[in-house]
Amino acid sequence: MKISRGTRNHPYRMPRSSIFNETGPGIRVIRKKYLLDADLVHEHDFHELVLVLSGSGFHMTEDGEYPLSRGDLYLVRPGCLHGYRDLDGLEIVNILFLPEQLGMPFAELRGDPGYLVFFELSPQLADSFRPRFRLDAEAMRNAETVIDAMLAEQLKPKACSGFALKAYFMQMVVLILRAFASSAGTGNGDGLLRLGQWFRRLEERSGEPLQISELAKEHGMSVRSLERCFLELTGRTPKECLTEIRLAKAMRLLTSTELPISHVACRVGFSGAGYFSRVFRRRYGRTPGSCRRSATAGGLNDASEPME
Repeated sequence: MKISRGTRNHPYRMPRSSIFNETGPGIRVIRKKYLLDADLVHEHDFHELVLVLSGSGFHMTEDGEYPLSRGDLYLVRPGCLHGYRDLDGLEIVNILFLPEQLGMPFAELRGDPGYLVFFELSPQLADSFRPRFRLDAEAMRNAETVIDAMLAEQLKPKACSGFALKAYFMQMVVLILRAFASSAGTGNGDGLLRLGQWFRRLEERSGEPLQISELAKEHGMSVRSLERCFLELTGRTPKECLTEIRLAKAMRLLTSTELPISHVACRVGFSGAGYFSRVFRRRYGRTPGSCRRSATAGGLNDASEPME
């Protein structure tokens, strides 16, 4: 089942103010077991890293749905509608975070294909891999150890707890990237690795004119072969993927800087603010200005408790 904004004029928006405070570490860990068989479709303006501990169900997004089981790991990005259905004892851990508040050296990871695919790849493209990215038994044990430590720090804060939460989060990121690396060369992992390498190049050139023929030449492929590989791995052409990268970059700039919208458009490779706004609205269902105002205000709706 695919979620459509056209049939949901006013989707629930969870404000960051209900989860975070301005002086905190920018991380919130929530362990949740669903008692009902479905969950409210919603969106938010922060990142949500989800690990499935047990049970089953379906995760619904604007680009389709996929089944869940133990070990599945996925990232829900700001502005993405999602929800759950047909739940059967589903238990998950949510690590909610604000990259701009964490103050972590993520730039050091930009050369890692796994980081690009998992943390930077835009939702519309990354969803095609979600059902097949799963932690193995050893990685799950390690992840649960880190999560337990994070929950303990959060439940009983003491000196340096905020710093400790950030340190554990960094451990979690390393665990994810190493699990990704270990899957390279086998089945889907090989495709993900190649995709990560291509997207690293698209990311590097996203703010400037780029001919797909240049990318094909760099990788010793014909344009037709490159397009076929992109379609097989993402269901989209290289040009569509580049547009998604630019939009994801624009979303980050809109929500974390005060750059004028025209400057944002230029920074991410669009020729003009008008065209950028039309493409942005078609993708996210909101104008760039509306998205920025929502992030600045902490969301458009009030919520006393986090939903997940």
